[in-house]
Amino acid sequence: MPIDRDKIKQAIRLFLEGIGEDPDREGLKETPDRIARMWEEFEGQRSFDFKLFEEFGSYNEMVLVKDITIYSLCEHHLLPFFGKAHIAYIPDGILDATRVAFHKAEPIAAFLSLSRLQRPVWARSYVGTWGAEPALLLLR
Repeated sequence: MPIDRDKIKQAIRLFLEGIGEDPDREGLKETPDRIARMWEEFEGQRSFDFKLFEEFGSYNEMVLVKDITIYSLCEHHLLPFFGKAHIAYIPDGILDATRVAFHKAEPIAAFLSLSRLQRPVWARSYVGTWGAEPALLLLR
């Protein structure tokens, strides 16, 4: 579902008033628009088009992709959390999986979530995209 920029701006303005701030003061008057634009950026991450490339020949050695940076927002308090993901898998003929893995982090993290629930989302996502089970998935 696409975001509603005007509703976000109204909500942020009400939030600022609710915590005793003046949303029209210098430093805050552009905040509702900045927050709406930020959420548009998050929305754009959700629609990344994944491409898989076939390996020339067969490659069945385990691949380790490390230090994939993850940023997201906690669905309970809308506070940011971040970490690193590491995944080891047997590529099943996929070339350039490292690039796909790094881009995979962006749309997964673009949703409101709980950090402890990122692991199963990642695992299902990799299985669905690559058709191979991760041998190891570590999120920290």
